[in-house]
Amino acid sequence: FMKDVRVRDSLLLAVGVVLLAMSRPFEGIILCLPVAVVLGRWMFFGKNRPSAAVLFRRTAVPLAIIVAVGAWMADYDYRAFGSPLTLPYTVNRNMYAMVPYFVWQSQRPEPAYRHAAMRDFYYAGELRGLEKFHTLSGYVSESLVKATRGVLFFSGIALLLPLIMMRRMLMDRRIRFLVWCVVVLMAGMAIEIFLLPHYLAPFTAAFYAIGLQAMRHLRLWNPEGRPVGLAMVRLTVAFCFALAGLRLYAGPLHFRFAEWPASEWSGTWYGPGQFGTERAHVEAELEQLPGNQLVIVRYSSSHNPFDEWVYNAADIDSSKVIWARGMDAANNLELIHYYKGRKVWLVQPDERPAEISPYMVSGLENVALR
Repeated sequence: FMKDVRVRDSLLLAVGVVLLAMSRPFEGIILCLPVAVVLGRWMFFGKNRPSAAVLFRRTAVPLAIIVAVGAWMADYDYRAFGSPLTLPYTVNRNMYAMVPYFVWQSQRPEPAYRHAAMRDFYYAGELRGLEKFHTLSGYVSESLVKATRGVLFFSGIALLLPLIMMRRMLMDRRIRFLVWCVVVLMAGMAIEIFLLPHYLAPFTAAFYAIGLQAMRHLRLWNPEGRPVGLAMVRLTVAFCFALAGLRLYAGPLHFRFAEWPASEWSGTWYGPGQFGTERAHVEAELEQLPGNQLVIVRYSSSHNPFDEWVYNAADIDSSKVIWARGMDAANNLELIHYYKGRKVWLVQPDERPAEISPYMVSGLENVALR
């Protein structure tokens, strides 16, 4: 946009801002900050900046798109939560979480969890990690762990080799802006308590553009006149193709990937094999039955809190299939009476395979699943 001042480029920029705002707002803002600083500096002080009239014509529609989407999101939040500035994730954390989002925030009191699976997720899964941030050594070590996870997620082992050109890459003027974007990202990540690698998704293009430039520098590396760098680049590319082939044909080759715990694959590049498909099959089968369905999910005592089966559409009462966590008999009966007219099923996802059966109410059996 700074080079040609085209409407197409400003529209693409606006669409990118909108997508970031609707998917990962915090990390999206971190990415937009250096972009806004560079564009603002160019608009006011750039030697090749166009006139104000030209800038207005090139940016009026993109800015209108951003404002319109912002207004729509504010209206959505207002109608859902009573405030245009309240985000859904904020409501979730305030209602269930004890661990704050940023390092300077204090721990929240434990809420009244109605289900053991919810407490396991927010207490055992999050609270234990908070203590490590209370000391300087713990904060430094956890920050290094977060950085390492991010690097390995986007590079794996195959793309680590070009990083030996880090010094040349940092001195390369052509990607200096991208490097500064990553520096700003690191500052933003330093104030977050939790960081899963996919949180960094807005910076994917920057990561791989920097990595590609590192490979270009590596390709030209000729110590003692030998094409060592060229051989390393070719080896890296061949390794990537080999790993992609192994992952695509993991089934026929009988390679198994861990499904649980999620920590074994959530920070890697390849992902699990059949994650989430079992629930999808159960729901698809229930969707084909006549009438509306109510599913009561009963977890075992050893249930992994990350293997969640209970989630619903926004308009729960109008859904054909409604999922609910199992409670005691009295509360289950109250739920069934509220959704009277629905066929009720009991699903036990921790069995292998997951068990589906009609739920027994006062000794009477619902219509069986055929």
